[in-house]
Amino acid sequence: MFDHEPLISNPEFRREFPDIFKGLGDMNDGTKALFTDKQLTELIKIRASQINGCAYCVGVHNKVGLNAGLTQEKIDQIAVWRDSRHFDLREKIVLALTEDLTRIHSNFPNHEIMEEAKKHFTKNEIILIVTAIANINAWNRLGVGLGF
Repeated sequence: MFDHEPLISNPEFRREFPDIFKGLGDMNDGTKALFTDKQLTELIKIRASQINGCAYCVGVHNKVGLNAGLTQEKIDQIAVWRDSRHFDLREKIVLALTEDLTRIHSNFPNHEIMEEAKKHFTKNEIILIVTAIANINAWNRLGVGLGF
C-alpha cells in the first residue's frame, strides 16, 4: 500500500540539484570536521532516521556507524536505548537530544535535557550536535519526501 516509485534517486538528486546537495553536504562536512566523535555523530543520524522513517538513511548510517566503530549490537539497540546497557551517559544525552529536536512539539525545548547536555559537553560541542541533528533531519525529509 505504501510502496511507491521514487520521485528521484539520491544520485539523480545529486546530479540535478547540485547546489542543494552541496549545501547539505557542506553542513554535514562542517560538523564532521569539528565534532570528532564519529560514533556519537552516527548515533544521531541513525536515531533521527529511525524516527523519521527514512529507510535509505538508516541503511547508509548503519554501515557508516559500523565503520566508525559502533558494534552491531549497539546499532540494533538504538531504538531502545533507554532500556539498554550498551549506551553510556553521553550517548544517552545525545540520543535524548536527538529525539527531542527531531520531534519538536509544544513542550520544546526540554530544558532538562539541555541542562544535562551542558554538564557533559562544551558549548561548541552542543552547537555541533544540534547542527548534526538539524542536518540529518533535512536529509531524512528529502529521502522520505522524494523516495530515496
